[in-house]
Amino acid sequence: APAKKNKNNLTFPVSDVTRNVVSHTGGITLGSVTITDPKITINARAKTATIVFTTPLGPLEIFTVKHLKTTNSAKSTVHQGDMHLTANQQTVDTLNAVVGAAVFTPDMGLGQIRITVNK
Repeated sequence: APAKKNKNNLTFPVSDVTRNVVSHTGGITLGSVTITDPKITINARAKTATIVFTTPLGPLEIFTVKHLKTTNSAKSTVHQGDMHLTANQQTVDTLNAVVGAAVFTPDMGLGQIRITVNK
């Protein structure tokens, strides 16, 4: 299933949850390149997460999540935090080359992310 946009939200259907890794289906197109199947690895102790996408070059960490807060209820686990672009300069340079402009900077703040995993 593809990612869906609803106002300012982009959602990816969860395809699997294994321990601290949440796998999704869907993708984002940047220029002529599509990045797909994000995997979010949650580090609750450090209050961070990494988001790795499948790319034509292989798996690539494109986003990180900082200040991650986790809330558990009987029905779901919700992770919420501040999403940032990766701090890896080479990855940022590649993204800028794909879109044809220097619009991204390392560790650029991108807003909030909320991950809900229903039990």
